[in-house]
Amino acid sequence: MNPHDDRAQGTSLLRILAVAIPVALFTAVAVHLWGNSLRESATAQLNRDVLSTMLPNWAEGGEVADLYEDADKDLVADTPEDEGLLQQPESLVFSYIASSKESRPESAGGQWDALLSAIDSATSKPVTVVEFEQLNEQLEAMRRGQIHILGLGTGAAPLAVQTAGFVPLCTMANADGEVGYKMVLLTSADSGIKELADVKGRKVVFVRPTSNSGFKAAFVQLYDDAGLLPEQDYEWSFSLSHESSVHDVLSGAADVAPVASDILAKMVEQGDVDESQYRVIYKSEAFPPAVIGCAHNLPAGMIEQIRSTLIGLDWDGTGLEEQFGPMGAARFVEVNYKNDWANIRRIDDAVRRLATPRGPQ
Repeated sequence: MNPHDDRAQGTSLLRILAVAIPVALFTAVAVHLWGNSLRESATAQLNRDVLSTMLPNWAEGGEVADLYEDADKDLVADTPEDEGLLQQPESLVFSYIASSKESRPESAGGQWDALLSAIDSATSKPVTVVEFEQLNEQLEAMRRGQIHILGLGTGAAPLAVQTAGFVPLCTMANADGEVGYKMVLLTSADSGIKELADVKGRKVVFVRPTSNSGFKAAFVQLYDDAGLLPEQDYEWSFSLSHESSVHDVLSGAADVAPVASDILAKMVEQGDVDESQYRVIYKSEAFPPAVIGCAHNLPAGMIEQIRSTLIGLDWDGTGLEEQFGPMGAARFVEVNYKNDWANIRRIDDAVRRLATPRGPQ
């Protein structure tokens, strides 16, 4: 073979390689970047899917649903002016926060006796108690007129007001009439978790999707302060009760739990938990505690009878004092839903934004 031909072929091969290698590298980089883009897009979609799974179908904004009137714009359904739309129950049914049978306190059997008796005397209507395990079933029962007086956790109140015609009447306060509890994020004392950023890669146990202190406030705070989202940055689960969340952290089943400060204080007061066992890594602003209200379509006079009875109820020596006294509660005080739940609705709005396709990308 002619050596000049060999050199020519070698030169041609080098030229081809000089062109082909950069093209191949460019293609590889492009495919890698495109693959990363697809993975990032898929991850973002997964995050949104996870959030949609975690979150209930919140009503949009703070206004009541179209089937209710709100002429005075207080964000609460008005009592119908047409008497034909009013309920005229022969007896009243009361229900408190939906919870699993396992998480209900054993001593809670007679906690409502004084309240039921007082409402019976004021309205001349006998009052019975029903229990629910799911909030959606509880709200559906109110919409159907099957329950008339309802106690709800802070975070569930907006959904009930907007979709079930729930009218908040009062909340629990201390002896001086002061209201409020805080969301605390706690971890075991020896976990090594000192701040919100340390939650990355750990397991968080929430209470339930509708819980303000047990889920929503913490969920928003973890994202706002540390940029952390469930599944992407930390494992998550639901315990269905604040007490269960605390025990999950102390047993090592979870690393972090958001719970209500008043419930944690009650657990400490009763000796169920020792303060040396846990560390609080975050404490929120104050929120209104559980709220008791009634159906919007009860007669206006009956609603006022229920409201005034609750506010004037003496807790001394009652099951209410026994059950809620360790949490610092001593009486009922009137609430203004539009003002008192403004910060809760703000958190709900933040949760909605994070759960929509316009959320984190």
